[in-house]
Amino acid sequence: MTQFDDELRKALAPREPSADFTARVLAKVQAERGSRNWRNGFWQWLHAMRAWRIAAVAAAFLAMTGGTLYQQHEREVRGEAAKRQLVLALRIAGSKLRNAQQRVVQMESTEVQ
Repeated sequence: MTQFDDELRKALAPREPSADFTARVLAKVQAERGSRNWRNGFWQWLHAMRAWRIAAVAAAFLAMTGGTLYQQHEREVRGEAAKRQLVLALRIAGSKLRNAQQRVVQMESTEVQ
């Protein structure tokens, strides 16, 4: 092993904390709580409200966009249905016209004879 490996093992070896570790951590937490004043709380609250406003605006935007896309989809579906109905109506009308034309041709051919 290299010297680097030995140093790394030594640095990362588990160690027991000092006896006053818990007391120091609790004292630091108490000091942090005591140093907070109403302004810090206000700014945190304001930041949270700003985040909620952004989320609300994003939700409203997504809802409007989704509604618009849904309306467009519905319009396309209705348009396709109308197109199919129109094509069917034109086929029926064409068929009727062909039948009428054939009758006229038959009637003319019987009159000529």
